[in-house]
Amino acid sequence: MRKDLKAVLITAGIFAALILIAVLLIVPFMRTTGTVVKNNSHLYNINVPEISAQVEAVQNGQQITGTSDPLDSATCEMSLDYTVRFYVLAKEYDVDYRASLEIPYSESSRYYLTEGSKIDLYYNPIFPSNFKLIF
Repeated sequence: MRKDLKAVLITAGIFAALILIAVLLIVPFMRTTGTVVKNNSHLYNINVPEISAQVEAVQNGQQITGTSDPLDSATCEMSLDYTVRFYVLAKEYDVDYRASLEIPYSESSRYYLTEGSKIDLYYNPIFPSNFKLIF
């Protein structure tokens, strides 16, 4: 019976260790603040459907009575390319973040960061290059 108990405990220990390793590898859970050290982001393809309707109305000789801001309904595409520097246990890490987003134009300023901007991020303490920016 003692051998059976020992085998069960060893198996349970190995299983618990594998779960712990999987969580540490997959789930970034430590929060810190980083600094943008390189920015190469672009805003393009701004789509303003209300403007198109207003231009068409003017071309047809109609008068425009615009009461709302046409940019309220605008969308845009944004290409983000940042290098973010942060420190973990006095060690410096530079990580690259690249993304392409299609967002409302009114939210684009939230994603545009200049060099020197501070940004919060979650990182994995075992593999700090596994991270997620918090906009």
